[in-house]
Amino acid sequence: MEKDTVWDAMCNAYVSADAPLAERMLAALDAAEGQGGDIRGKQSAAMLIVSGTPTGRSWEDRIVDLRVEDASDPLVELRRLLHIKRAYEADSAADRLEEGGDKDAALHKRREAMVLAPEMVELRFWSGLSMAEAGRLDEGCRLIAEAAAKNQRWIETIRRLVAVERITAELADAIEARLSPASSRL
Repeated sequence: MEKDTVWDAMCNAYVSADAPLAERMLAALDAAEGQGGDIRGKQSAAMLIVSGTPTGRSWEDRIVDLRVEDASDPLVELRRLLHIKRAYEADSAADRLEEGGDKDAALHKRREAMVLAPEMVELRFWSGLSMAEAGRLDEGCRLIAEAAAKNQRWIETIRRLVAVERITAELADAIEARLSPASSRL
């Protein structure tokens, strides 16, 4: 370490952070950098958090598994990746709620995911589709249109979702009708 004060700074930051484990670990790493960090400088960062109760399925046991190699500011990138992970966790929770039949709670979680990562176009698309499926067609189509404005492949995704029976052809037709340039509903 650059200075003897690094360790105490890390401990204080970790203990005083009122946040989930990964965010407390980032606070400790930030505090270390604030005191000079590693004498070799900054280049990489990684975070691995595993479940305290292993299932034998490593893909489930790894709660957080992020790695940044050869970056000018690896903690900034690690934080960005954790931010994205948190948004996908909220979206996955929405999937589970939908599968369980709680559409309103699922929509709430999807909105939470979009708030966490508004830059992620995919979250807009899936939120919009969930809203359309829940009968909120206009609101859902607005989100789908925002996703499609960034990448037209989301329109093709709607067609493919029909082909795999994920959504009905009627819903796809209703979405596409609202997304057509002639439609002024959006």
